[in-house]
Amino acid sequence: MVVLNEDCQPDFQALQNAFEIGRSLDIVYYLFDAPFLNGHDVRQQPVEQRRRALQDLLEDHNHGPLRFSSAFSASHQDILESACAMALEGVMGKRAGSHYVSRRSADWIKLKCRLRQEFVIVGYTQPKGSRNGFGALLLAVHANGGKSPLLYAGRVGTGFNEAKLAHLHEHMQALQCRKSPLDKPLTSAQARGVHWIKPVLVAEVEFAQWTRDGVVRQAAFIALHSDKPQTQIVRESALNATEIEAAQSPANAPAKTSNGITVRASEQRQTVAGVSISHPDRVIDTESGIRKVELAEFYQQISDWILPQLSNRPVALLRAPEGILGEQFFQKHADRLAIPNIKQLDPKLDPGHAPLMEIDSLKALIGAAQMGCIEFHTWGARNDQIEKPDRVIFDLDPDPALPWRSMLEATQLMLTVLDELGLQTWLKTSGGKGMHLIVPLRRHADWPTVKAFAKAMAQFMTRQLPERF
Repeated sequence: MVVLNEDCQPDFQALQNAFEIGRSLDIVYYLFDAPFLNGHDVRQQPVEQRRRALQDLLEDHNHGPLRFSSAFSASHQDILESACAMALEGVMGKRAGSHYVSRRSADWIKLKCRLRQEFVIVGYTQPKGSRNGFGALLLAVHANGGKSPLLYAGRVGTGFNEAKLAHLHEHMQALQCRKSPLDKPLTSAQARGVHWIKPVLVAEVEFAQWTRDGVVRQAAFIALHSDKPQTQIVRESALNATEIEAAQSPANAPAKTSNGITVRASEQRQTVAGVSISHPDRVIDTESGIRKVELAEFYQQISDWILPQLSNRPVALLRAPEGILGEQFFQKHADRLAIPNIKQLDPKLDPGHAPLMEIDSLKALIGAAQMGCIEFHTWGARNDQIEKPDRVIFDLDPDPALPWRSMLEATQLMLTVLDELGLQTWLKTSGGKGMHLIVPLRRHADWPTVKAFAKAMAQFMTRQLPERF
């Protein structure tokens, strides 16, 4: 049983959340075998026969909560390598012709993918029971390398023998300090019984995956490393197929600089519209293969069209610094990392918060690309009268099961009603799946009035045409 994220990959933390709040709607059950079908015991049938019967049973239901788990006939090495490159947890294998047994068996194996990278050791906990030395190591990574803040990344309590425990404990006792080296304090529960140490030791750790909170799961200690300074320890990303191909291409071979230092192409910078683009070859979208520098160049090409829509309005940015498969977050205020060349608006526009932002120039637009911005969401009001909206947007999203013609019919119905009210409407089709109906407004009404009108319209359409809306 899994909860899938937007990229159709299992999200363990979302599954935990679903159990905690009692929400089963998002849980999907992948079926890969069946010991019983329609009241019959089929455990003595070969696995291929059981799976064929299961697939026939699920044929008409494979888009609901029950899904059939497909098989792959390529070599297990290739399948496992692909699964690990996609940051999946692994692959299950069943021996052809095998029967179903209700116990551990060599006929049914799990080939696990394990992520591995270095972490900075920032502390340790007291040992429990008969264990000597320490209980677990507290791990951290730098936000962006160098002198950037250390972020908590979880802890590791397995992988040690008695010799490692004693050796590490002796090392860490000499490094003890009173204050946490982390940028943000831990919760009282996380910090209970922790001995902080100076962040100089680097450990290689194997683990199952990252949670959305930036903490490792199922971690196991591998070894201490002395060949890499702690300032270089950052969160590493699993490569996808496009990135693997890119990394193996001649363009990404090591390049010599004038002073003899070797750097990879991905560490070099390029300039777009006078703005420096770091990691220009980072893949933003694995499906298209578009790179960070290409996104910046695209923004430059469409600047004549997009800048008039961004100017004189506060903007919220959807950022994906590691690409769309990594963490995504909205930035509404200028309180995170500064966007190069972006305009900060008068703090009085949003009292009690950091300044709102505006993109009013080509350099600010490219600066947003440098910071991994993949979507721009402007306010429905302009800076000079922030409390008087000049547009209202009706966002029509289709049910995934509906054909596109249903979307068109719903749009035409909305347009008809808005036309009857004497409101001129413009269509915007650049969204992910639906349609935006944009109605320009004279700036007379305030936000509560406009929001009440939008709600009344939605309620009217659902009452009049419940089979459509």
